[in-house]
Amino acid sequence: MNYRNFLLSVAAGLLALSCGSLRNSKTCQSSSPRPGVEDREMGRFISCLMSKMTLDEKIGQLNLPTYHSDDGKDIVTGSKINTGISESIRSGDVGGLLNARGYDVVHECQKIAVEQSRLGIPLIFGLDVIHGYETVFPIPLAMASSWDTSGIRKAARISAVEASADGICWTFSPMVDISRDPRWGRVAEGAGEDPFLGSAIAASMVKGFQGPGNGKIFRDSTDIMACIKHFALYGAVEAGRDYNTTDMSFNRMYNEYLPPYKAAVDAGAGSVMTSFNDINGIPATANKWLLTDLLRNQWGFKGFVVTDYTAIAELQNHGLGDLQTASALALKAGVDMDMVSEGFTGTLKKSIEEGRVTKSEIDAACRKVLEAKYKLGLFKNPYRYIDKNRRSKDIYTPAHRNLARKLAGESIVLLENGSTAGGSKPLLPLSRKGTIAVIGPLADAGPEMTGTWSVASGRSYTSLYQGIKEVAGPDVKVLYAKGCNLDIDAAAMKRDISRMEFEPDPYGKLISDALETASRSDVIVAALGECADMSGESSCRTSLVLPSVQHTLLEALLKTGKPVVLVLFSGRPTVLSWEKDNVPAILNVWFEGSEGAFAISDVLFGDVNPSGKLTMSFPKNVGQIPIYYNHKNTGRPLPEGGWYMKYRSNYIDVDNDPLYPFGYGLSYTDFVYSHVSLSSSVLNRDSGSVTASVKVSNTGDRDGDEVVQLYIRDIVASVTRPVKELKGFKRVHIPAHSSMAVSFKITPDLLKFYNAGLEHVCEPGEFEIMTGPDSENVTTANLFLKGK
Repeated sequence: MNYRNFLLSVAAGLLALSCGSLRNSKTCQSSSPRPGVEDREMGRFISCLMSKMTLDEKIGQLNLPTYHSDDGKDIVTGSKINTGISESIRSGDVGGLLNARGYDVVHECQKIAVEQSRLGIPLIFGLDVIHGYETVFPIPLAMASSWDTSGIRKAARISAVEASADGICWTFSPMVDISRDPRWGRVAEGAGEDPFLGSAIAASMVKGFQGPGNGKIFRDSTDIMACIKHFALYGAVEAGRDYNTTDMSFNRMYNEYLPPYKAAVDAGAGSVMTSFNDINGIPATANKWLLTDLLRNQWGFKGFVVTDYTAIAELQNHGLGDLQTASALALKAGVDMDMVSEGFTGTLKKSIEEGRVTKSEIDAACRKVLEAKYKLGLFKNPYRYIDKNRRSKDIYTPAHRNLARKLAGESIVLLENGSTAGGSKPLLPLSRKGTIAVIGPLADAGPEMTGTWSVASGRSYTSLYQGIKEVAGPDVKVLYAKGCNLDIDAAAMKRDISRMEFEPDPYGKLISDALETASRSDVIVAALGECADMSGESSCRTSLVLPSVQHTLLEALLKTGKPVVLVLFSGRPTVLSWEKDNVPAILNVWFEGSEGAFAISDVLFGDVNPSGKLTMSFPKNVGQIPIYYNHKNTGRPLPEGGWYMKYRSNYIDVDNDPLYPFGYGLSYTDFVYSHVSLSSSVLNRDSGSVTASVKVSNTGDRDGDEVVQLYIRDIVASVTRPVKELKGFKRVHIPAHSSMAVSFKITPDLLKFYNAGLEHVCEPGEFEIMTGPDSENVTTANLFLKGK
């Protein structure tokens, strides 16, 4: 051992004696954790450790660069690549790594941090595990369409199990941004337009990722830390354009957009990510009201705040100053960790010298990062999430794939199921006989099945054509033709960020081959829509109709006279006005993940009865956007179902209604709802509850799942209120020719809203209680809330 290494070993020994060994100290992994005592033990441990840290080492804990190896094959989710990672870790300039995964990589980096840095502080490893790891679940917007919060929680749990088997202990999920603008590509990553449903899903995902410890204790090495994003209001960016500005009243903010973030905080999420947008003139990453006053002081958040990719550096483009100024503003606002910008490591020391920031502010941020590592158990065992044996037994297992297939089946939304010309029987489900032609640019496109943000998938997944062949059975002949390219030309496909190759077709051979294939079939399955990368980050669109070349193909297929089922791939609500009028059967299949081909086939052949319900309204044209069910009434409302009245709130050229409303989705069976009834027409403001009940009957010949929905309207209030708000839902299974009574408990808390003073109150008066299969088709009963 050379002299330098001898001194380092002595220093490490002294630290272990004074603080307790970083590798062997008692941590939150105690078998009998004691609330309060654990917090004090963590506080003592971290205070002792920080007393040994230099200023540079404290600032280093606030730095989250992206991992990059010499071969350049690692995941990159932004445009900046950081080099010299090993030396930065060794010198204590790194608190965690973005996009490092796999045993060899994570073990090597952690070993450098623990065994070669001065204090041996372990790293935290983060990755965008958005809707699965190698077992890929439906995109979040699709999962939300299942309304199955238990299934979504299980999906997050499986994602955590698989990611942790590859060295990941921190995911940048869930994305809980409410959005009412399908032009915004990132609607694919969220739960849709409703804060009540969004809150339920946010909490379910946090609990699924983090396990049973409520974010205070990560009991198992399969529990990983969640990160709420994008804080805040990112889904309300102007014009549905990524990274754009947001300007919003506090009334709308508190009542309509903030609830899912708070639900995720209340569920114990360990970290929060700032959003790229500015909010009422101040970028989120430099917004002290948002990150400190609201998040920490009002909501009591105890975790740490990380920026989005290069968000501190981007404050310069927002016009807030140079990188040093931007970094100081972010720290003082409440940011604890800088993702990739390296503004903290590059400027904070100078800012201390100039009096722009204080050492106590750096200490506060450093403590939050170290607390996260403590809670994850990394000080007790830095290699806790690095187990060479787990990958082979915990990733892409049959059990995981089965759940992914089940959830995908629940997520598919049947939009239309009419009969063919001259027929009386619905086109779907398909019978297992004859010949099926699977036609379209997405018919045999396995890489597209998983959708956006499936960065860790790394496998070859089954295409729809192959899935139909496997599920159909021996009595069905399945044909395939591409029919057309994804878009009109190579330039358009490049704009669509498509991974699919453009096939030159100057003489129309693709469509002629498709028509010849269709002529030999009994039924046509047209696989059309978006490719995976046409939605997601930096994938905003102003036109939401099918690309013209796909529309031409669909028209040609319909003209054959053969029955046509449109299997529509998308990461957002699309405009389907023409399709609704002309295509007998439409399945909106989103992007259903690694098992999507099988799940879609299950629904096509009736092995699974579709039960998905929309969580975003589908517009009739883009001019209606933003369109959402829980809108305000206005002073001059248009009568329900009406179209154009002078001096009313409406359009000249289209009615106010969506093409398909929030909560909508058909089934292969028929559900009939009774009128909603209340156990009492009066509710006391101070105590008690009222039960709303509805009888749902399955009058068809198939068993089916139905999502029963509860909506409430506050008729008179101190501020304007929506025409209805989702306040309850239950996913129920009802056998054929059976009925089920479904009830909802209504309490004063369910009637609360934020008033003009931002007080969370329920005000006495009249309420409408509504139940039904979607937000439009409801029956109503009146409830009176009594009290002072």
